[in-house]
Amino acid sequence: MNYIFILGTPRSGGTLLYNILCNDLEINPPLPENHLINEIGNIYFNNTERFIIEKSYFFDNKEDLRKLCRSWAVSFLEKIQKRYKKPKKIIIKSYPTTPNFNIIFELIPESHFIFTVRDPRDVIASMIKVGEEQQKIKEENKFPRNINYLSKRVNQYHRILFSNVFKEKNSLLKKSTTIIKYEEMVTNTKHILNNLNKKLGTKIDLKNSSEIWKRSDYIDKKNKNFGFFSKHWKKPITSETIGSYKGVLNSDEISLINIQCRKIMNFFNYN
Repeated sequence: MNYIFILGTPRSGGTLLYNILCNDLEINPPLPENHLINEIGNIYFNNTERFIIEKSYFFDNKEDLRKLCRSWAVSFLEKIQKRYKKPKKIIIKSYPTTPNFNIIFELIPESHFIFTVRDPRDVIASMIKVGEEQQKIKEENKFPRNINYLSKRVNQYHRILFSNVFKEKNSLLKKSTTIIKYEEMVTNTKHILNNLNKKLGTKIDLKNSSEIWKRSDYIDKKNKNFGFFSKHWKKPITSETIGSYKGVLNSDEISLINIQCRKIMNFFNYN
């Protein structure tokens, strides 16, 4: 059994990639974003931090604690497998896991992580537009037009990519992570999918891009608001969103993002 996690910053193309990958019928159908796997990771991390207090009373050692938390995580993933007719691979999208996905790797080292990256200016512009849509339907605006705040969020999601645990020459975490740029995904989709098929052993054959979302129909019927925030939901792949920040952000906002997210922009050539 292979476990695959879609990670990245919200508005970076993860939902699109997730639906594309789920065209492989040996994978579960697309599911709403998962938070439970992140909570299990948090329990493990938090109790590891206070282990010096608990080690003499509850666990033999840290590996004993890891095995307990791993059993919860694997049991949850196996439950998904049973629920969806035992697919050969389980793939879930979990953005909350992204800032600390090294913890999930520690619990489930047989996992593979796909990290979607997008120009921070386009990400933040899209966040702002989503926040405005949330306000229109009287929901909480989760992406207020505060460039400092949104830039910090974007940086936080990318933090592991710049950490020592990821940079190490023989980093197992790095070997288990595939980074996909949104811009390449929407302009050279076939090449990206061919590489993923080779790396993951998947069988994605995208003959008709208009059918990408076909396996999401059941979600749409259960929850009419699912995907309301994006006009590209259930639409064919398009590259028209590349550089769309120019129609949303003013020059001061763009300059501030260029400064605040400089590390990301330089590393992924978004200059």
